[in-house]
Amino acid sequence: MAQGSEKEDMLKMYQKGEYVIYGSNGVCVVEDVRPMDFGAEKQEYIVLHPLAQPTAAFYLPQKAQGKLRPVLTREKIDAILATVRQEPMPWIEGHKQRLQCFQQILSGRDTAQLLSLAGCLRQRQSCKGLSSTDRDILHRAEGAIRQEFAFALNLQPEEIGSYIQERLSK
Repeated sequence: MAQGSEKEDMLKMYQKGEYVIYGSNGVCVVEDVRPMDFGAEKQEYIVLHPLAQPTAAFYLPQKAQGKLRPVLTREKIDAILATVRQEPMPWIEGHKQRLQCFQQILSGRDTAQLLSLAGCLRQRQSCKGLSSTDRDILHRAEGAIRQEFAFALNLQPEEIGSYIQERLSK
């Protein structure tokens, strides 16, 4: 993904009805952008509803919109998959270092890193098995990938694994 387009996405003004990724909350719809007063001063807030929890709402100050990004397109997903295929993530032997690295990837929500992480964990799982902590991280990484890809590609979540495998085997 080009660095310029990421910066443009961070500066973008989100509109009502748009779908975005908001950290570990996954795909959210922008319900509204409106002035609100939560104490100190009135400011513009982006009101988000996560698709996974439609009754929940997040109120994000517009000046913090850098925490949002647009949902990936099919073209961007396929380009990321092509990159991940060429650059696998190495296994980190030290448990503490591995956990720290994996947690950082999960919190960053970078799709290419999440895919690399899931691939690394799947590879390790097939060879030597995984600890319960590593299994949990794999589950969380795959859940984040599955939700965004299913939404972006208009597929069922259970179809995402075969979509990814098909692209990675090319």
